[in-house]
Amino acid sequence: MADTLSPLLNTKQCRVIEDFLIDQLGIPALVLMENAGRSAADMVFYGYKPKRVLFLLGKGNNAGDGLVAARYLKMRGVRVDAIHFFENTLSTIPFPPDSDLSLFSNYYRFIDFNYEQGLSQLKQENIEDLLDGYDVIVDAVFGIGQNRLLPSEFGDFFALVNKSNVRRVALDISSGIDTDTGISYSNDSGEPFKAHLTVTFFSSKTGLVINKGKRYSGQITVCNYGFDVAIIKNILSKISNDSLLNDWNIYTLDGDDGFAMERDKDVHKYKLPCVHIVGGFHGMQGAGELNSYAALELGSGIVRLFSDAPLSRREEIIYRDISESSFGPSEIVERSTAIVLGSGIQMYDKMLSKIVKYVATSNFDGPIVLDAAAIRHINDFDHQTVIITPHIGELKQLVKELDIDIEVDFSNQYSLMCLGIELSIRLRCIVVVKGNPTFICGAGKVIVDSNGGPELATPGAGDVLAGMIGNFASRQGDLLSNVAKAVRLHGLSARHYSTKYGINVLKAGDIIESFKEIM
Repeated sequence: MADTLSPLLNTKQCRVIEDFLIDQLGIPALVLMENAGRSAADMVFYGYKPKRVLFLLGKGNNAGDGLVAARYLKMRGVRVDAIHFFENTLSTIPFPPDSDLSLFSNYYRFIDFNYEQGLSQLKQENIEDLLDGYDVIVDAVFGIGQNRLLPSEFGDFFALVNKSNVRRVALDISSGIDTDTGISYSNDSGEPFKAHLTVTFFSSKTGLVINKGKRYSGQITVCNYGFDVAIIKNILSKISNDSLLNDWNIYTLDGDDGFAMERDKDVHKYKLPCVHIVGGFHGMQGAGELNSYAALELGSGIVRLFSDAPLSRREEIIYRDISESSFGPSEIVERSTAIVLGSGIQMYDKMLSKIVKYVATSNFDGPIVLDAAAIRHINDFDHQTVIITPHIGELKQLVKELDIDIEVDFSNQYSLMCLGIELSIRLRCIVVVKGNPTFICGAGKVIVDSNGGPELATPGAGDVLAGMIGNFASRQGDLLSNVAKAVRLHGLSARHYSTKYGINVLKAGDIIESFKEIM
């Protein structure tokens, strides 16, 4: 499978990539702006077939991209109007001293009507009626450079725009959203610009997929100027990033391939993933069964469930009763490619503690997934490959038990991502911070997956994911990417089912049943 990790950029990375293209590759800034504006115009024109478009123009490169897009739309017969949020838009665009600005200096001829005095010019008019007269409104006010609170009149105006029935397009990122963190810069009465479509440049941005940014970005389309994602990654590898995330790069996993395993003609079951699961103890046996069925449905050759509560169905799963006197913990590591521990077990369970101590001191060299009650045992492991899967409640408990001195805002997804990174470094493991989005942290990377939605707020959904990770972690290839594929398939399957039957009827087993329709 081809590498489908696409970078999620922060503000500094965007600036450095742009400087690299201009200074090192010799691509003029005006060419980049021309390509950006033309791409945005294409998306607006072919996506919405508009007759009238209103541009909201701010300052800097974002306004320059907007001016180019306006020109291309005008040349295609679209009526184009513009509201100028700042005086003398052209003077704010950082053109190189020797640039040919003829196209921009004559931009008035490409705009049918200019509200040059900005929002103050609209006070005599019925703004809602004015907005409803357009087919598309394009936000080219701030872009990635915004790092302070929106002026109150801007946020209040965006709130009115968001209530209109007009299709809304943001260039690079919605005004009022922080590029790095996705937080909102609007005042209490106002809002950021809420886009149906965001046309973003180079690559997607972290702020588009977390916090308020996810809610205000709509569909995200990347204009990469014709550069393959590998070139963007190569540029990133040449720069240092001294932000909070240090040398960590953030990615999203694209594509819906790589979920199904390829099988050689001479394959047998012991050449496939052999997933051993310790979970679903008495009273919560459903958790272990969901672990097991998920791993089985993904093509595991062997799935063994170690529990003290017998299976209710599915003869394909091998059940081992750990309450029998003949049971020995060595059975858990023998002929296993991955071990999943903890789902459906009471906290502080003595048998779980005994099994964890054995596995942690064994020579088992495959991946170990610690879920639910087993997460608190992470410090027992010091030489094995471990994946932990905490939700927010378990993260809070983990931070408390490990006495980690980190200031965390558990309501802020950027803060949760940073916590995942910190835990991955301190605990030397892969951390899957479950939520919407989910952060997969490890090996100097964060992979952000935004496919899981509110439909996953159902009992057993996390048990399904733990079993899935056991299968995917057993496969060949990059472990972090494989774990991210499990998370992605989990979200896509849940979304697929809830789209067909409704968001409130999804049960954990339905996620497993939907695998075959996605893979």
